[in-house]
Amino acid sequence: MQLYAQVKDPNDPKGTATNIADVKASGNADGGGQIKFTFKLPANFDIKATAVVGTKTITGTSIIKLEEGKSVSKTVTLK
Repeated sequence: MQLYAQVKDPNDPKGTATNIADVKASGNADGGGQIKFTFKLPANFDIKATAVVGTKTITGTSIIKLEEGKSVSKTVTLK
């Protein structure tokens, strides 16, 4: 699973280009399909989850909003 933030490229005169920010995380889920990350500051992250089932790769995407001092969870369904 990957957590990342898309930010606008300040050097793009049209304001349409984006880059992935330096703050990101990735890891593998446990046997129950869960993964945990800890961040100290609030943030909005895009989520991309993938799994290989047999010969097929399934994916799921979502967005999560982290709040300072709170635990937040998000379920991502893979298809």
